[in-house]
Amino acid sequence: MRHNNSERLLTYPRQFLILDILEIETSMRFNKIFSLGVGIVFSLRVAAQKPVEVRDTIDQYIFSYSELDFLEDATGKLTIDQISSLAYQAQFKKNTVQHPSNTNKNSTYWFRLKIKHNSHSKKTWLIEFFDQTIDHLEFYSPLPSGGFETTLLGDDFEFNKRKVRHKNFIVDLPMQGDQEFTYYVKVKSQQKADMIIVLRSQGWLFQYALDEYFFFGIFYGMILVFSFYNLLMFIAVQERHYLYYILYLVCVGLYQMSADGIGFEYLWPQYPSFNYYAPGVFLYLATSCALAFSGSVLDLRKKYAAFFRFFVGVFLFRSLFLLLSLTVFPSWFGFRFIEIIPFLAIYFVSIYF
Repeated sequence: MRHNNSERLLTYPRQFLILDILEIETSMRFNKIFSLGVGIVFSLRVAAQKPVEVRDTIDQYIFSYSELDFLEDATGKLTIDQISSLAYQAQFKKNTVQHPSNTNKNSTYWFRLKIKHNSHSKKTWLIEFFDQTIDHLEFYSPLPSGGFETTLLGDDFEFNKRKVRHKNFIVDLPMQGDQEFTYYVKVKSQQKADMIIVLRSQGWLFQYALDEYFFFGIFYGMILVFSFYNLLMFIAVQERHYLYYILYLVCVGLYQMSADGIGFEYLWPQYPSFNYYAPGVFLYLATSCALAFSGSVLDLRKKYAAFFRFFVGVFLFRSLFLLLSLTVFPSWFGFRFIEIIPFLAIYFVSIYF
Protein backbone atom coordinates (compact mmCIF):
# COMPACT_ATOMS: atom_id res chain seq x y z
CA MET A 1 0.00 0.00 0.00
CA ARG A 2 2.83 2.34 0.81
CA HIS A 3 4.26 1.62 -2.55
CA ASN A 4 0.97 2.41 -4.26
CA ASN A 5 0.49 5.55 -2.22
CA SER A 6 3.96 6.73 -3.04
CA GLU A 7 3.33 6.07 -6.70
CA ARG A 8 0.15 8.10 -6.49
CA LEU A 9 2.02 10.91 -4.75
CA LEU A 10 4.58 10.85 -7.51
CA THR A 11 1.97 10.58 -10.26
CA TYR A 12 -0.22 13.51 -9.23
CA PRO A 13 2.54 16.13 -9.43
CA ARG A 14 3.51 14.91 -12.89
CA GLN A 15 -0.08 15.31 -14.05
CA PHE A 16 -0.28 18.77 -12.58
CA LEU A 17 3.06 19.59 -14.14
CA ILE A 18 1.81 18.54 -17.57
CA LEU A 19 -1.34 20.64 -17.11
CA ASP A 20 0.75 23.63 -16.05
CA ILE A 21 2.96 23.26 -19.11
CA LEU A 22 -0.06 23.06 -21.40
CA GLU A 23 -1.57 26.09 -19.72
CA ILE A 24 1.64 28.06 -20.14
CA GLU A 25 1.95 27.09 -23.80
CA THR A 26 -1.70 28.03 -24.43
CA SER A 27 -1.19 31.36 -22.70
CA MET A 28 1.95 32.06 -24.71
CA ARG A 29 0.22 31.25 -27.98
CA PHE A 30 -2.71 33.44 -27.03
CA ASN A 31 -0.35 36.30 -26.18
CA LYS A 32 1.46 35.88 -29.48
CA ILE A 33 -1.80 35.86 -31.43
CA PHE A 34 -3.07 38.85 -29.48
CA SER A 35 0.18 40.74 -29.97
CA LEU A 36 0.18 39.89 -33.67
CA GLY A 37 -3.40 41.09 -34.01
CA VAL A 38 -2.65 44.32 -32.18
CA GLY A 39 0.46 44.79 -34.31
CA ILE A 40 -1.51 44.31 -37.52
CA VAL A 41 -4.20 46.75 -36.42
CA PHE A 42 -1.58 49.24 -35.30
CA SER A 43 0.41 48.91 -38.53
CA LEU A 44 -2.73 49.40 -40.58
CA ARG A 45 -3.56 52.52 -38.63
CA VAL A 46 -0.03 53.85 -39.06
CA ALA A 47 0.08 52.93 -42.75
CA ALA A 48 -3.28 54.55 -43.47
CA GLN A 49 -2.91 57.68 -45.57
CA LYS A 50 -3.55 60.85 -43.63
CA PRO A 51 -6.39 62.98 -45.02
CA VAL A 52 -6.29 66.79 -44.99
CA GLU A 53 -9.35 68.43 -43.47
CA VAL A 54 -10.82 71.63 -44.86
CA ARG A 55 -11.10 74.25 -42.13
CA ASP A 56 -11.90 77.95 -42.45
CA THR A 57 -9.40 78.77 -39.70
CA ILE A 58 -6.53 77.70 -42.00
CA ASP A 59 -6.20 79.55 -45.34
CA GLN A 60 -3.57 77.24 -46.81
CA TYR A 61 -2.15 73.80 -46.18
CA ILE A 62 0.85 72.19 -47.93
CA PHE A 63 0.64 68.43 -48.51
CA SER A 64 3.72 66.50 -47.39
CA TYR A 65 5.00 63.16 -46.11
CA SER A 66 2.16 60.72 -45.27
CA GLU A 67 -0.44 62.95 -46.93
CA LEU A 68 0.88 62.00 -50.39
CA ASP A 69 1.18 58.44 -51.69
CA PHE A 70 2.75 57.71 -55.07
CA LEU A 71 2.95 54.99 -57.69
CA GLU A 72 5.50 54.79 -60.50
CA ASP A 73 4.11 53.68 -63.85
CA ALA A 74 7.10 52.62 -65.95
CA THR A 75 4.85 51.80 -68.93
CA GLY A 76 2.93 55.06 -68.86
CA LYS A 77 -0.22 53.18 -69.93
CA LEU A 78 -2.20 52.93 -66.68
CA THR A 79 -5.58 54.68 -66.65
CA ILE A 80 -7.50 56.34 -63.84
CA ASP A 81 -9.93 53.40 -63.75
CA GLN A 82 -7.04 51.03 -63.11
CA ILE A 83 -5.28 53.27 -60.63
CA SER A 84 -8.43 53.88 -58.56
CA SER A 85 -9.34 50.17 -58.45
CA LEU A 86 -8.70 48.02 -55.38
CA ALA A 87 -6.08 46.02 -57.27
CA TYR A 88 -3.75 49.04 -57.47
CA GLN A 89 -4.49 50.72 -54.13
CA ALA A 90 -2.02 48.47 -52.30
CA GLN A 91 0.69 49.27 -54.88
CA PHE A 92 0.88 52.91 -53.83
CA LYS A 93 3.99 53.62 -51.78
CA LYS A 94 4.26 55.82 -48.74
CA ASN A 95 5.97 59.13 -49.26
CA THR A 96 8.92 59.55 -46.89
CA VAL A 97 10.12 62.99 -48.00
CA GLN A 98 8.58 66.39 -47.58
CA HIS A 99 7.83 66.87 -51.27
CA PRO A 100 8.17 63.90 -53.67
CA SER A 101 9.35 64.23 -57.26
CA ASN A 102 9.68 62.19 -60.44
CA THR A 103 13.00 60.51 -59.75
CA ASN A 104 12.77 58.57 -63.02
CA LYS A 105 12.16 60.98 -65.89
CA ASN A 106 11.12 58.15 -68.22
CA SER A 107 8.23 57.02 -66.02
CA THR A 108 4.78 58.39 -65.34
CA TYR A 109 3.97 59.07 -61.69
CA TRP A 110 0.62 58.88 -59.94
CA PHE A 111 0.04 60.72 -56.67
CA ARG A 112 -2.86 60.12 -54.32
CA LEU A 113 -4.19 62.63 -51.79
CA LYS A 114 -7.23 62.59 -49.53
CA ILE A 115 -9.28 65.61 -48.52
CA LYS A 116 -12.09 65.71 -45.96
CA HIS A 117 -14.66 68.22 -47.15
CA ASN A 118 -16.50 70.68 -44.97
CA SER A 119 -20.04 71.58 -45.96
CA HIS A 120 -20.07 74.46 -43.45
CA SER A 121 -17.07 76.18 -45.02
CA LYS A 122 -17.83 79.69 -46.20
CA LYS A 123 -14.74 79.91 -48.41
CA THR A 124 -13.98 78.87 -51.96
CA TRP A 125 -11.13 76.37 -52.10
CA LEU A 126 -8.46 75.60 -54.69
CA ILE A 127 -5.62 73.17 -55.27
CA GLU A 128 -2.38 74.82 -56.41
CA PHE A 129 0.78 73.21 -57.81
CA PHE A 130 3.88 75.32 -57.14
CA ASP A 131 6.14 73.76 -59.77
CA GLN A 132 5.06 75.50 -62.99
CA THR A 133 7.69 73.64 -65.05
CA ILE A 134 5.80 70.31 -65.05
CA ASP A 135 5.26 69.26 -68.67
CA HIS A 136 2.04 67.24 -68.36
CA LEU A 137 -0.28 67.09 -65.35
CA GLU A 138 -3.72 65.52 -65.03
CA PHE A 139 -5.83 66.17 -61.95
CA TYR A 140 -8.68 63.73 -61.28
CA SER A 141 -11.52 64.97 -59.07
CA PRO A 142 -14.12 62.40 -57.86
CA LEU A 143 -17.71 63.01 -58.91
CA PRO A 144 -20.71 62.39 -56.59
CA SER A 145 -22.29 60.17 -59.26
CA GLY A 146 -19.10 58.13 -59.69
CA GLY A 147 -16.10 58.45 -61.95
CA PHE A 148 -13.71 61.37 -62.16
CA GLU A 149 -13.53 64.82 -63.69
CA THR A 150 -10.22 65.39 -65.49
CA THR A 151 -8.36 68.71 -65.54
CA LEU A 152 -5.42 68.96 -67.96
CA LEU A 153 -2.54 71.22 -66.97
CA GLY A 154 1.16 71.62 -67.70
CA ASP A 155 3.51 73.74 -69.77
CA ASP A 156 2.88 71.45 -72.74
CA PHE A 157 -0.39 73.33 -73.25
CA GLU A 158 -0.92 76.94 -74.33
CA PHE A 159 -1.15 79.33 -71.41
CA ASN A 160 -4.35 80.98 -72.67
CA LYS A 161 -6.23 77.69 -72.26
CA ARG A 162 -5.88 77.73 -68.50
CA LYS A 163 -9.03 78.32 -66.52
CA VAL A 164 -7.14 80.41 -63.96
CA ARG A 165 -4.58 82.74 -65.56
CA HIS A 166 -1.76 82.29 -63.07
CA LYS A 167 1.81 81.12 -63.55
CA ASN A 168 1.17 78.13 -61.24
CA PHE A 169 -1.32 75.34 -61.97
CA ILE A 170 -4.63 75.84 -60.14
CA VAL A 171 -7.70 73.57 -59.89
CA ASP A 172 -11.08 74.38 -58.35
CA LEU A 173 -12.11 72.30 -55.33
CA PRO A 174 -15.87 72.52 -54.75
CA MET A 175 -17.13 71.18 -51.44
CA GLN A 176 -19.22 67.98 -51.52
CA GLY A 177 -20.80 67.53 -48.10
CA ASP A 178 -18.66 66.37 -45.18
CA GLN A 179 -17.22 63.26 -46.76
CA GLU A 180 -13.62 62.25 -47.37
CA PHE A 181 -12.64 62.09 -51.05
CA THR A 182 -9.58 60.68 -52.79
CA TYR A 183 -7.94 62.67 -55.58
CA TYR A 184 -5.33 61.49 -58.09
CA VAL A 185 -2.61 63.38 -59.93
CA LYS A 186 -0.85 62.03 -63.01
CA VAL A 187 2.53 63.60 -63.83
CA LYS A 188 4.88 63.16 -66.78
CA SER A 189 7.80 65.54 -67.20
CA GLN A 190 11.18 65.60 -68.96
CA GLN A 191 12.75 67.61 -66.15
CA LYS A 192 12.45 67.29 -62.38
CA ALA A 193 8.90 67.85 -61.16
CA ASP A 194 8.56 68.79 -57.49
CA MET A 195 5.11 67.87 -56.19
CA ILE A 196 4.49 70.87 -53.96
CA ILE A 197 0.70 70.72 -53.67
CA VAL A 198 -1.17 73.34 -51.64
CA LEU A 199 -4.79 73.53 -50.49
CA ARG A 200 -5.69 77.22 -50.51
CA SER A 201 -8.68 79.45 -50.09
CA GLN A 202 -9.45 81.68 -53.05
CA GLY A 203 -9.07 84.85 -51.00
CA TRP A 204 -5.64 83.83 -49.77
CA LEU A 205 -4.56 82.98 -53.31
CA PHE A 206 -5.55 86.43 -54.59
CA GLN A 207 -3.69 88.16 -51.76
CA TYR A 208 -0.60 85.98 -52.22
CA ALA A 209 -0.65 86.40 -56.03
CA LEU A 210 -0.86 90.19 -55.81
CA ASP A 211 2.11 90.33 -53.44
CA GLU A 212 4.10 87.88 -55.58
CA TYR A 213 3.51 89.73 -58.83
CA PHE A 214 4.28 93.03 -57.10
CA PHE A 215 7.77 91.83 -56.15
CA PHE A 216 8.22 90.36 -59.62
CA GLY A 217 7.49 93.82 -60.99
CA ILE A 218 10.12 95.38 -58.74
CA PHE A 219 12.76 92.81 -59.74
CA TYR A 220 12.19 93.02 -63.48
CA GLY A 221 11.73 96.77 -63.26
CA MET A 222 15.20 97.10 -61.74
CA ILE A 223 16.64 95.10 -64.63
CA LEU A 224 14.95 97.44 -67.11
CA VAL A 225 16.22 100.53 -65.26
CA PHE A 226 19.81 99.24 -65.21
CA SER A 227 19.56 98.29 -68.87
CA PHE A 228 18.24 101.71 -69.85
CA TYR A 229 20.97 103.46 -67.85
CA ASN A 230 23.71 101.43 -69.55
CA LEU A 231 22.09 102.09 -72.92
CA LEU A 232 22.44 105.83 -72.28
CA MET A 233 26.07 105.27 -71.31
CA PHE A 234 26.68 103.30 -74.49
CA ILE A 235 25.17 106.08 -76.60
CA ALA A 236 27.27 108.67 -74.77
CA VAL A 237 30.72 107.01 -74.77
CA GLN A 238 30.33 104.41 -77.55
CA GLU A 239 32.11 101.65 -75.61
CA ARG A 240 30.96 98.16 -76.43
CA HIS A 241 31.16 96.71 -72.93
CA TYR A 242 28.08 98.74 -71.98
CA LEU A 243 26.19 96.99 -74.77
CA TYR A 244 27.46 93.59 -73.60
CA TYR A 245 26.34 94.38 -70.07
CA ILE A 246 22.86 95.32 -71.31
CA LEU A 247 22.62 92.00 -73.14
CA TYR A 248 23.80 90.19 -70.02
CA LEU A 249 21.14 91.85 -67.86
CA VAL A 250 18.41 91.11 -70.39
CA CYS A 251 19.44 87.44 -70.68
CA VAL A 252 19.51 87.06 -66.89
CA GLY A 253 16.02 88.55 -66.72
CA LEU A 254 14.75 86.26 -69.47
CA TYR A 255 16.28 83.23 -67.74
CA GLN A 256 14.55 84.14 -64.49
CA MET A 257 11.26 84.70 -66.33
CA SER A 258 11.51 81.28 -67.93
CA ALA A 259 12.29 79.68 -64.55
CA ASP A 260 9.41 81.23 -62.60
CA GLY A 261 6.78 80.97 -65.36
CA ILE A 262 6.39 84.70 -66.02
CA GLY A 263 7.93 84.35 -69.47
CA PHE A 264 5.39 81.71 -70.51
CA GLU A 265 2.55 83.84 -69.19
CA TYR A 266 3.52 87.11 -70.91
CA LEU A 267 6.14 86.51 -73.64
CA TRP A 268 5.45 83.18 -75.38
CA PRO A 269 2.03 81.92 -74.15
CA GLN A 270 1.24 80.30 -77.51
CA TYR A 271 4.52 78.39 -77.77
CA PRO A 272 4.57 75.86 -74.92
CA SER A 273 7.27 73.75 -76.56
CA PHE A 274 9.76 76.58 -75.93
CA ASN A 275 9.37 76.18 -72.15
CA TYR A 276 11.74 73.24 -72.09
CA TYR A 277 14.51 75.03 -73.98
CA ALA A 278 14.11 78.59 -72.65
CA PRO A 279 16.03 78.26 -69.33
CA GLY A 280 19.03 76.54 -70.90
CA VAL A 281 19.20 78.85 -73.92
CA PHE A 282 18.90 82.09 -71.92
CA LEU A 283 21.43 80.89 -69.35
CA TYR A 284 23.87 80.07 -72.16
CA LEU A 285 23.36 83.55 -73.65
CA ALA A 286 23.88 85.15 -70.23
CA THR A 287 27.22 83.42 -69.62
CA SER A 288 28.33 84.20 -73.18
CA CYS A 289 27.52 87.89 -72.69
CA ALA A 290 29.39 87.80 -69.36
CA LEU A 291 32.49 86.53 -71.19
CA ALA A 292 32.14 89.21 -73.86
CA PHE A 293 31.64 91.94 -71.25
CA SER A 294 34.67 90.87 -69.20
CA GLY A 295 36.86 90.57 -72.29
CA SER A 296 35.80 94.02 -73.48
CA VAL A 297 36.34 95.74 -70.11
CA LEU A 298 39.82 94.19 -69.74
CA ASP A 299 40.57 94.86 -73.42
CA LEU A 300 41.94 91.34 -73.82
CA ARG A 301 41.91 91.37 -77.61
CA LYS A 302 44.58 94.09 -77.82
CA LYS A 303 46.56 93.78 -74.58
CA TYR A 304 46.41 90.10 -73.59
CA ALA A 305 45.92 87.91 -76.64
CA ALA A 306 46.51 84.68 -74.69
CA PHE A 307 43.67 85.40 -72.28
CA PHE A 308 41.47 86.49 -75.16
CA ARG A 309 42.06 83.14 -76.88
CA PHE A 310 41.31 81.44 -73.57
CA PHE A 311 37.93 83.21 -73.40
CA VAL A 312 37.22 82.24 -77.00
CA GLY A 313 38.05 78.61 -76.20
CA VAL A 314 35.69 78.60 -73.22
CA PHE A 315 32.94 80.14 -75.38
CA LEU A 316 33.45 77.54 -78.14
CA PHE A 317 33.43 74.70 -75.60
CA ARG A 318 30.18 75.94 -74.06
CA SER A 319 28.63 76.41 -77.50
CA LEU A 320 29.63 72.90 -78.56
CA PHE A 321 28.17 71.48 -75.34
CA LEU A 322 24.88 73.25 -76.04
CA LEU A 323 24.82 72.01 -79.65
CA LEU A 324 25.44 68.41 -78.58
CA SER A 325 22.78 68.60 -75.87
CA LEU A 326 20.22 69.81 -78.41
CA THR A 327 21.05 67.19 -81.05
CA VAL A 328 22.92 64.12 -79.80
CA PHE A 329 22.66 63.97 -76.00
CA PRO A 330 19.33 65.48 -74.86
CA SER A 331 19.95 64.51 -71.22
CA TRP A 332 22.87 66.96 -71.15
CA PHE A 333 20.54 69.91 -71.62
CA GLY A 334 19.54 69.85 -67.96
CA PHE A 335 23.13 70.03 -66.69
CA ARG A 336 23.22 73.54 -65.24
CA PHE A 337 26.57 73.07 -63.50
CA ILE A 338 28.30 73.56 -66.86
CA GLU A 339 27.62 77.31 -66.53
CA ILE A 340 30.20 77.57 -63.76
CA ILE A 341 33.02 77.09 -66.29
CA PRO A 342 32.67 80.52 -68.00
CA PHE A 343 32.41 82.27 -64.62
CA LEU A 344 35.46 80.42 -63.31
CA ALA A 345 37.33 81.57 -66.40
CA ILE A 346 36.31 85.18 -65.73
CA TYR A 347 37.31 84.82 -62.06
CA PHE A 348 40.71 83.37 -62.99
CA VAL A 349 41.53 86.17 -65.42
CA SER A 350 40.27 88.82 -62.99
CA ILE A 351 42.63 87.54 -60.28
CA TYR A 352 45.55 87.83 -62.70
CA PHE A 353 44.80 91.49 -63.25
